[in-house]
Amino acid sequence: MFVNGPGLLDGLPRNENATEVYQRNMRAQYPDAENPFMAAKKAFEEKIKGAVIINATPENALGYEKDTWIAGDAILFDGYTCDEVDRLAEGAAE
Repeated sequence: MFVNGPGLLDGLPRNENATEVYQRNMRAQYPDAENPFMAAKKAFEEKIKGAVIINATPENALGYEKDTWIAGDAILFDGYTCDEVDRLAEGAAE
């Protein structure tokens, strides 16, 4: 899935369809975790150990901290790797 990264910061509305896909995948990746979103965050932080992470959650996102959601537009790619999607996105921007 390719999402509008700063969509939440830009105040875009919750994208229910993209949120459902994202949340379903997180729960599938971490089926034994009490909170799959926090488990994903911990795994990501381990992967990028040493990098600076800034929590930029705006006020209008309060209440969703434990239930991560997608704001704004999103594109679901079926059958592509992350690298292929990145190349497609870079090509579209040119």
